[in-house]
Amino acid sequence: MKTGRLNVYVPEPELEAFRKFCKNRGMSQSRVITGLLHNFNARQQRMEDKELDRFTTNLEKASHVKYEAEKEKARRMVAEAGNPIENGSSVEQSSADFLDLE
Repeated sequence: MKTGRLNVYVPEPELEAFRKFCKNRGMSQSRVITGLLHNFNARQQRMEDKELDRFTTNLEKASHVKYEAEKEKARRMVAEAGNPIENGSSVEQSSADFLDLE
């Protein structure tokens, strides 16, 4: 495993409290900090997964809403236009004139 060095400046009261915490639990300062970083990374990864799931769900919902809106728009257009076959469109009229053999 590749390791790195972490240089930080910690105020004296916090550093003493941290040293006391580590000593009371019989753990090295390095081990405690490594554990904290590991927990942080694991939580961060879970949050990223949740965020990705939420984004995917929202995207699926949005696409469904857009689909329904387009479907409704098409229904309204058909309803407003009526049935073009029954009403006789201009294309049908010109075709009928063309086929008129009188």
